[in-house]
Amino acid sequence: MRPIHTLFAVVTLSSLVAGHIATPHRRAVDTCANINLSLSVLDVLSVGVKACACLGTTGALVKQNSSLYVASKVLGEANIASKVAAAIQGGQGRCECTYPDYAIPACSSNDLCHFDCPRDRVKVNGQCVCTQGRHDCNGKCLLISQACSSQASKAPYTVHQISRGKNKRSGRGTPNWARRALSSAHCPVGTEMCGVIGRPDAWECLKIEEDLESCGGCAYPFFPGQEPGTDCSAIPGVEAVACRKGLCEVSKCVTNWTISTDGHACEPNEHAKGRQFISVGRANKASDADAVRMAS
Repeated sequence: MRPIHTLFAVVTLSSLVAGHIATPHRRAVDTCANINLSLSVLDVLSVGVKACACLGTTGALVKQNSSLYVASKVLGEANIASKVAAAIQGGQGRCECTYPDYAIPACSSNDLCHFDCPRDRVKVNGQCVCTQGRHDCNGKCLLISQACSSQASKAPYTVHQISRGKNKRSGRGTPNWARRALSSAHCPVGTEMCGVIGRPDAWECLKIEEDLESCGGCAYPFFPGQEPGTDCSAIPGVEAVACRKGLCEVSKCVTNWTISTDGHACEPNEHAKGRQFISVGRANKASDADAVRMAS
């Protein structure tokens, strides 16, 4: 059971903890620093944190660290996250860190930009590459004996860190602290601002009309009310698929599966006659969302 630190709590976070907070991602840039933060809660509780921290994981840090978590329940999560972010901006040895594809940031006091690689990848010349005997196929490490889908590998994309400053967007439906944070939040014409799994303070620009994993919308919406997209690669029974004009277009299914009539899904052969489609596409997003709300 994790202890809850109360009076004059001082917590030192190791790189191991930072590693647990972060998740593998595509190429990203973040700001990290050694911080020494002291907070007073209602003149009764003093919380101290000495750690290596990064802007991209401030929200996760507040939830993971018991002292910060307790303070956030009194002073507000956004308030504590803002104080942590300010401490990083003015922290010792602050630096900009650029991570390669699939890196797991593991900030440490001696190496602010340190990162690890997932279990199926190893670090070679600053990159996370597939382990010996495996090859990269659309971001997944497959055995050399396994053929890769005809779908071309997805090009790396950039994950952006939110900066603090005056808002340039209305940010309707977004918390005040997030609206204030969006001073540099903008995407080129033809792309959509989407969230990043495991990184609540980061965003990326995706071409949702052709992005395989965020087809027709963001797989991880950045703004409240943003229409979710479809992960075409997760369609049951699919072997080769592409995203065109915001819809998943299946070109090949696995053995014993058949492309559906609309071409947006695969269906088991035994269900083909009954047309019990496992459909994935823009047309059924609203009903899917309703089903999720009812289930919850």
